[in-house]
Amino acid sequence: MTFNSYLKKKEFDSKISLLENNIKNFIYDNEYEIDSKRVRNFVDWNHTVKDQKIVRMIYPNEQCSNDLKKIVRNFIQTEFNGFH
Repeated sequence: MTFNSYLKKKEFDSKISLLENNIKNFIYDNEYEIDSKRVRNFVDWNHTVKDQKIVRMIYPNEQCSNDLKKIVRNFIQTEFNGFH
C-alpha cells in the first residue's frame, strides 16, 4: 500500500508498532501457527521522495506465508485507510 505521508516519523513508527501488535494479537487469539522462525516483523516499509513529498510503501514481510500476507495486508489497509 502506498500513501503520501503527513505523519511525522515518531507518529508513523507508533502506528507501525500498533499495527504489529494488532496482528500478533489476532494471530494469537485465532491460534494461527507461524511456520517460519524468520518472521520477526509482519510489516515492512520503505520510503521515497516524490514531488517533494515523502511516499511510504507499507507491505507484508516477504518471509510471511501467502495466507499470513493476506491477513497482514488486510490489517495494513484497515490501519492506514484514508492516509493514501
